[in-house]
Amino acid sequence: MPFNEQLPEWQNEGTQPPQSKRVEGWQPNEKPPASWFNWLFGRTYRVLKELQEKAALNTDLSALDQRQTNHENNKNNPHNVTKQQVGLGNVDNVQQIPMSQKGQPNGVATLDDMGKVPSSQLPDIAAPVTSVNGKTGDVQLTASDVGAPTAQQHDQLEQKLADHKADFVSVDSFGSSKNSETIQAALNFAKSRGGGIVYVPPGTYNITSTLRIPSNTFLVGIGQVVFKRAANINAITINDSDGMIGGYDANQNIVVDNIIFDANPSEFPSTSITLLAFGHARNIEIRNCRFTGNNTSWHDLELNACKDVLVYRCFFDDYRGTSEILQLDFMGSAAQFPWFGPYDDTACENITVEKCVFKEVPSAVRTKTAIGNHTFKEGVVTKNFRIKECYFDRFWLAIRHLDVQGLFIEGNRFINCLLGVVFSERENDCYGWHMVGNYFDNSMRDSDASYDEGRFFWGETQVLSKTFSKIRIKDNFIKDSIFHGIGFTCSSDAIIEGNFIEKSGRNGIYLFGGSNILAQNNVIKESGMEGTGWADIRIGHNSDTQTIGVTVSGNRCMEIQIGNNISGVLVTNNSVSGSIEYIGSASANVYNNQIAGVWTP
Repeated sequence: MPFNEQLPEWQNEGTQPPQSKRVEGWQPNEKPPASWFNWLFGRTYRVLKELQEKAALNTDLSALDQRQTNHENNKNNPHNVTKQQVGLGNVDNVQQIPMSQKGQPNGVATLDDMGKVPSSQLPDIAAPVTSVNGKTGDVQLTASDVGAPTAQQHDQLEQKLADHKADFVSVDSFGSSKNSETIQAALNFAKSRGGGIVYVPPGTYNITSTLRIPSNTFLVGIGQVVFKRAANINAITINDSDGMIGGYDANQNIVVDNIIFDANPSEFPSTSITLLAFGHARNIEIRNCRFTGNNTSWHDLELNACKDVLVYRCFFDDYRGTSEILQLDFMGSAAQFPWFGPYDDTACENITVEKCVFKEVPSAVRTKTAIGNHTFKEGVVTKNFRIKECYFDRFWLAIRHLDVQGLFIEGNRFINCLLGVVFSERENDCYGWHMVGNYFDNSMRDSDASYDEGRFFWGETQVLSKTFSKIRIKDNFIKDSIFHGIGFTCSSDAIIEGNFIEKSGRNGIYLFGGSNILAQNNVIKESGMEGTGWADIRIGHNSDTQTIGVTVSGNRCMEIQIGNNISGVLVTNNSVSGSIEYIGSASANVYNNQIAGVWTP
């Protein structure tokens, strides 16, 4: 049958959307890229074209169908196929074994009147068995003689199997009610056996008392599992410490996997709550969890006095509180950690947050902090904190964790955040900050009039009494910072290398204090978006802190400014499309630069 409609020709093949978008589809108010629509229209056209072309080959098959049916119903060998043609030329069509082959060599065995094969038809045994395990004659063999387990060994194997089965506990074995009592009963059973895997079947569980997870325990949700606050409690889940053991030794080896923690703000709008908290613990993993609905000044997740922790593929959203979503703290007092002590000032160490998503509630003003802390004490520092491949959306401060030695921020995406990473001096020397391979884009920000600061990395403290050193800012993409792309004061030893910075409101890179600083091989363009007087790179010009021993080399930019209160500044081998300008009375070593297309020795 011919087709009447003309094909909607569309030749642009476009770009296939990612799997996640093809699963969830368009969202309200979303504006998909044109390349995605081209992919959909182009693919639709090619499919319809293929259907039309192949349909032309099948105009009328009724006659063929009838001939095939007749052929299938003909059981009289219409093609005269012989047995030689199908590989059965040496096969005789007989109904039974010939008598001449029974009981004969190369034939078949026969049975005697006892139903057994006669000994005359059995092969000779050249080496008959004369002993088993060195035993001969009429003896009783034991299990070990033939390699079988003894009765005692059998019982031991049975016990090991029973113990292994006991390692797996399902919450529904302790009651049909979906509440905190049944979950805690399963956790207590695991604790009585020294730990185990506690499975939580799908459903919403009303949590009326804080759950306590013992050591060596995996708490695993199967399907969609929601722990929903159903009483005025100040935590949904904590580790099971008696408050007597400090350091990192109260609990260890705990995994929480695939649980949704719901603060239930509609029913409990004002009671402060932390959804999940660990203290004085080591070897902790929190995987594939979601934290939602917290509208208090506490946290979604708190790690206090913890060591060797992994937070992996967790989703933090709908946080309406006023503090940090994820906090690393030290065990200073009950005000910091109200559930148990001892309060021995133990800080966190070796913490990794990887592939997590942090999304602030859409609002007129961005006021939240995704990851950070706000309590400090001399001599107490966080050590080795890694934030890797996470996604931050709509935050005032994405990462502001202070008093830390060894901070690694790698491969993260900061979208519509005012401040990506912030340093502010508190009570201790800080060093070993690495910000490598991150993506910062604030181009979809709200009106800048509401905010007085904004940059990818901000060293908030301009006059240092402690040291802030060994800083590496490398291979980051930084776009549309409200103020500077990168701007800070340090004590010494900073490398700013290989970054791409564009459309900063003021300076692309602003080095306003410190010593032994290298800024090299960066590409900076279109700085000074908020007005005139700014530069792609500005050195010094901080009356409070001198800028000493700065080398600016191999950068591509439009303008470099050299300010006051500097010493030992070298500007060389840069490609500057505009100018290198002194904005103060200080001098610097400036030579061998390409300035406005002219090589300037």
